Amino acid sequence: MAELVSTLRVVQIGAIIQLAAAHDLDNRVAALYEHQRQIAGSDVAFCRSEDARFHLTLVRLSGLKHLVDPTAEVWSQVVELLQQVPSTTCTRATNNDVHLRIAHALQERRVDDAVETERLHLATLEWVLRNEL
Repeated sequence: MAELVSTLRVVQIGAIIQLAAAHDLDNRVAALYEHQRQIAGSDVAFCRSEDARFHLTLVRLSGLKHLVDPTAEVWSQVVELLQQVPSTTCTRATNNDVHLRIAHALQERRVDDAVETERLHLATLEWVLRNEL
């Protein structure tokens, strides 16, 4: 479990930094907003898999193509673990807020804020996995 979250820290934070350097960042951030809009009304089980999908979208949009499949595998394992966590632990509102803060920070070119939000989001994930399973 710790290795899964550590892997996600490295990949996700690296993806945000790489994404922020993209020449067409505005188009890529628009894709993040569109993705988030599509999942805003999902149920809790869907919320968990879509949380992973949002973070995979960050990796895809970053251009780090060789990391997409391995990261998808890690997220798959995390989602599988999260299926064992009570549904009250994962809320759409929380995930939506975090994802929108990441997208907004990127849109405004506040990379440090996007990285910090992602770091805290993954710390919460780690806490949930350690304490709710």
